[in-house]
Amino acid sequence: MEKIFMLWACIISSQAFSLDEYQFCQTWVDSVRELSVLPVDALIGFKISVAKVSSLDEFGKLKNQSFTDMSLLLQKQKSITAEDADQQILSFLKPMEIQKLSLSIEFNKVTDERIWNRLFDKCVFDNQ
Repeated sequence: MEKIFMLWACIISSQAFSLDEYQFCQTWVDSVRELSVLPVDALIGFKISVAKVSSLDEFGKLKNQSFTDMSLLLQKQKSITAEDADQQILSFLKPMEIQKLSLSIEFNKVTDERIWNRLFDKCVFDNQ
């Protein structure tokens, strides 16, 4: 989780975005928590699928999301090609997704609020 927020801010830096590490961390922990109720086998299978993707397009299909706007913004801000932008975005998002899945596996079925609170606090601490 080290410096996830700062890395994201460096990749997508724009005055249009108002990033707050507390909001980011709460959203991230909520996402881990939502995944943690799924069966471990399903999480492991999805993690393997994420690990195998080699393009942003594949990653988008797997996540059922479009990263086109993000890619266009990065291309414009950094004056880079679409391929370079896609690779930078994938290089950022793929490890973050795998980490989120790993934590969801580790904390599978955990209901203790203190544990989720510690995960949030660690995220904030790592991203200040």
